Amino acid sequence: ILATALWECGLPDQAAAVMANRLDVLEHSGTPEAVLLGFRTLARMAAAEGSEHRALELLAALDAMGQSRGLLRLRLISLAEQVRLHARRYRADTCRSLCAHMDALLAQAEPAHGPIWLRQSRLLADVAHAHAALAAQQWAAAEAAFARADAGAQAVRMGRLHIEMLALRAFVRHRQGQPAQDLLREAVDLADVYGLQK
Repeated sequence: ILATALWECGLPDQAAAVMANRLDVLEHSGTPEAVLLGFRTLARMAAAEGSEHRALELLAALDAMGQSRGLLRLRLISLAEQVRLHARRYRADTCRSLCAHMDALLAQAEPAHGPIWLRQSRLLADVAHAHAALAAQQWAAAEAAFARADAGAQAVRMGRLHIEMLALRAFVRHRQGQPAQDLLREAVDLADVYGLQK
């Protein structure tokens, strides 16, 4: 949790120091939330450093851990993060394939889970589909998908995700030649309020 907070506050070196030699501990005795935060933060740090293969390895390990522990949420987050990573390079086919895999897992799991779990999992899928539309450079579809994901983030009070969705909505509006400054300004102001430097 501390490493994730340090990363979000724009202190990657300190986050890396906190996570040094912690993966084995997380893997063998971490709670699901600690595993999720640790692996996702390390994957994002690796991607930011240009080590995409390392980020993908970490996300694959998170998926494998979710499978071995029977924790579908870890698998869904792994897939959503992979979509996010590939979307940055506009790998549309890979993103579509990962989204289809997410949708299949969600469809299988739906009868066994309650409304709170389903709401959060569908939000993950909505964000992944929005990134997939961005990867395909389908700007209008991406804007609609990010707006839908943003509404979901606000409904469950996920402020950080709301800020990210605002910024991405501004990006796709800009790509369509539409005014985007207001959305971007709001995202930057909110990020500043909450100390989310990253």
